[in-house]
Amino acid sequence: MEIERAHLQKLFDGKIRYLVPNYQRIYVWGEEDQWEPLWLDVRGLADALLKNALARIQPTGIDENAVDSHFMGAVVLKGSGITPDLATQFRVVDGQQRLTTLQLLLTAAEREIRPLHTTYADRLLDLICTPGRNRNSPSLSPEFDQFKISFQRHRRGHDYESFGPVLHAALDGADIECIDGPLADCYRYFRRKARCWLESRQSDSLAAAALGATLLSKIFVVGLYLDPHEKEHIIFETLNARGEPLTEWDKAKNYLLYLADESPNLDPALVYENYLERFDDQWWRQEVGRGAQARPRTDVFLDYWLESKIETPVSARRVFRQFQSYLSNQLPLTAAILEELVRDAEYFRKWERGTWEDSRESLYHFRRRQMGLGVIWPVLFRLNKVVADNGERDRCFGTLESYFVRRLIVGRQARSYVQVVIDLLNVLPGEAESGADANPVLLDKLGAYSWGGALWPSDTELESAAARRWMPGYVRRIALAAIESHLIHPEAGSQTPVNSLHQLHIEHIMPTGWNAKNWPLPNSDDADAARSDRDALIQSLGNLTLLNKRLNQTISNSAWAIKRKKVKESDNLFLNKRLLEDARDAWTERDIQLRGKWIYELLMEIWPRE
Repeated sequence: MEIERAHLQKLFDGKIRYLVPNYQRIYVWGEEDQWEPLWLDVRGLADALLKNALARIQPTGIDENAVDSHFMGAVVLKGSGITPDLATQFRVVDGQQRLTTLQLLLTAAEREIRPLHTTYADRLLDLICTPGRNRNSPSLSPEFDQFKISFQRHRRGHDYESFGPVLHAALDGADIECIDGPLADCYRYFRRKARCWLESRQSDSLAAAALGATLLSKIFVVGLYLDPHEKEHIIFETLNARGEPLTEWDKAKNYLLYLADESPNLDPALVYENYLERFDDQWWRQEVGRGAQARPRTDVFLDYWLESKIETPVSARRVFRQFQSYLSNQLPLTAAILEELVRDAEYFRKWERGTWEDSRESLYHFRRRQMGLGVIWPVLFRLNKVVADNGERDRCFGTLESYFVRRLIVGRQARSYVQVVIDLLNVLPGEAESGADANPVLLDKLGAYSWGGALWPSDTELESAAARRWMPGYVRRIALAAIESHLIHPEAGSQTPVNSLHQLHIEHIMPTGWNAKNWPLPNSDDADAARSDRDALIQSLGNLTLLNKRLNQTISNSAWAIKRKKVKESDNLFLNKRLLEDARDAWTERDIQLRGKWIYELLMEIWPRE
């Protein structure tokens, strides 16, 4: 195997052709994960070349050596002889998505550059078409072998079937909008981006030259050339199916070690040992989330940590790129950055592992986990740095908890929470402002929302939800467990630990399987309306309590007299002591409504909207 570094001018220069074998998969690259990152890299290099040229007193052209090149990955190739038109041919073992995308990018750029700079457009065209073609009509023949990439077999409907038509139409200036599929979409994406970039720059010709120079000489790949005897399909399978893909954290860790090697004051071995080795622990590697959203904890943490720093949303698929961009503005890498990263990681790990302490912070994190509210972590990282006073920290936790729990109880959606977190980061004190009062800022920002997607529910909404709304089981448990904790007098101590309350079962005092003998309907002229009203009230908070599993199973559908006797004999929750005091001989719709009002008043005390 031979290895060679090649920029695009060398990779596609001369009479060369790349044949994609029929075992290759369909084209799967897309805008978010591949096209956009590639364009951002190209645009960044072109901007740097253009800036360098404009900085000169009399710019005469582009200095292609003014900026460093960008590495775009590797391709694995195997020589397969000479074509009938005497072109050197290589079979593409791995990298066909990359090569195909580059050809579409080159074609799109050539079309936009040609009216502005013919020389660079001609040079780009030579990387798309075989030499000797008429530049004034480069697409005379419909045969695929006129281009630098061809495909061994074209199944009907296969994505690559449109490769030739897209390039032919583009180079002929024909309408490409009638061509469907990802290859046409890719061409249209890069054509649109190139046009917008060129139109926004102050020097059309110089900008076109900068973009052309970037594509010709500032992007390179590493070619791995196989020996003729090597079995390419086995190598392809190994590269694409058997390897474990790198996580976003794996890439970030490797980048940190690279920066440590470049830093004059850091030893990469010590950086790994002192800061990064801990992330290899199985707890960090474990995937969290469900289905397609599952990610390693390292990636989740890095996502939240990065949002806390840059105060903008971070795409789960672009964590490393944005991490890399953030660190590029912090160079050289220092121990202080690594120490901060580790401190935040240990803070994250402590509370995500379910540590229980007798503190307001511990209670907040316990309830946050019950809500599945991980998105708030960027704000928590910030508060942990800027709020030193314990009382102020507790007030901040109370405010955040009130906002999110109230929304949960009244049934508001969580889709807006990423934006809410970013809004809070933008108004909270900066990380350098230690000792700041943050709770007034939280109150002002959360209280100022006037649209439903982020509104802090009012007392009236809370009262209505407590009285009639059906809620998921975990929401009911959060509310009832919080009420039980609230009812315990400080001098009495916690008879049932707060984190144990969530192990109790939710009991419908008037059972969902009620019958008229044990639970007679109230006198009414409309029996159907009475049943409907009862069924709605049965699911409300006023009809719910907490019981241990055995007691709940024993009395589940019993009459009220039996339930009351058993609860009195076997239960010591303050929540149920109040129940037994208020309801003696019967438990009716009226009792449910009164208890619902009492619960609402407690919810306002626990989670006030100040």
